[in-house]
Amino acid sequence: TKLTQLLNIDFPMIMAPMFLVSNEDMVTAAMRSGIAGTFPSLNYRNPGEIDQVLDKLNQEKSKVSNGTYGINLIVQKTNPLYEKHLKVCVEKKVPFYITSLGSPREVIQQAHTYGAKVFCDVTNIEHARKCFDLGCDGFIAVGQGAGGHAGPNSLQILIPALQQAFPNTPVIAAGGIGNGSGILSMLTLGAAGVSVGTRFIASTESPVSEAYKNAIVKSKMEDIVMTEKISGTPCTIINTPFAKKIGYKQNWLERALSN
Repeated sequence: TKLTQLLNIDFPMIMAPMFLVSNEDMVTAAMRSGIAGTFPSLNYRNPGEIDQVLDKLNQEKSKVSNGTYGINLIVQKTNPLYEKHLKVCVEKKVPFYITSLGSPREVIQQAHTYGAKVFCDVTNIEHARKCFDLGCDGFIAVGQGAGGHAGPNSLQILIPALQQAFPNTPVIAAGGIGNGSGILSMLTLGAAGVSVGTRFIASTESPVSEAYKNAIVKSKMEDIVMTEKISGTPCTIINTPFAKKIGYKQNWLERALSN
């Protein structure tokens, strides 16, 4: 697909960046398996930490023929480490980027100076148009059911709409994809690949607790809810007793502080 060609990977899959979950071991395993592994830059916040991780990943990438890695950058002004992390990523020549929650202009400009690709999270045509006009290399179509920040539209609507509006730009489907039939359905819709996150939380390399991994495996459709309470942006979570206690909607003060 366009995604495998762009990133030189065997399978049209990105292991999605997951806050406080994705780590070096997971990304390394992804590369060795012929897919693209990613992690949020904010998973490494101590001085010099992300530099060391990128050095190790670059070394690992040099050993594999068809696998790669990328970095997810929160480009919103609320990320205090954005400029510092972008500078390090450019210095280390990160192969590709996923941008979220803001304008990708600077990332696209700097990444393209050395041939790196930039995919932008989008939830609608308006967002996609802005990213397209800035020269992005593809879209991460974030639909309903995404395990992180979820979009309002189903992928069955969003992917064809993006394909029609931007026929030459690869679309990667994200949200609720966790098995082969899910992947096939997205490719049938016209996606160039998929972004899968939640399933990898239960992997051997994942740093989370066994209780969390078991919850991921055992939870059913009815156990998942959408909440605004975590970050102000709608996201899907397991409906734990804590989630029930704090509720799912922000009050007026929380909304004001999130803006």
